[in-house]
Amino acid sequence: MARKIFSLETKRLVQSLFDEMKKYREIEQLSGVPQDILRLWKAKSLLSTYWTAPEERQSPLSTIEREEIVKLHGQGLSCTKFAIQFGVYRGTIKSVITQS
Repeated sequence: MARKIFSLETKRLVQSLFDEMKKYREIEQLSGVPQDILRLWKAKSLLSTYWTAPEERQSPLSTIEREEIVKLHGQGLSCTKFAIQFGVYRGTIKSVITQS
């Protein structure tokens, strides 16, 4: 069975219904989100108020930094050196290089 992806608006609606202390059955009827997923989202909302934010995350590197990494990579510098220089994970640097 394929996993359904819910929109950010749906997640925010569910969060507002959690805040109103609605029951899972009511929230399921209003949002169309199954109760098992609602339980997961409820657990996430108890851990962090920003559980709906992953879709809005920004890259830790600016556009200028990305361009500089691509340019310097062409000169033969390693991903590890970039990671240390820019203070990010090596995977982030590799991602920037493969996307260019």
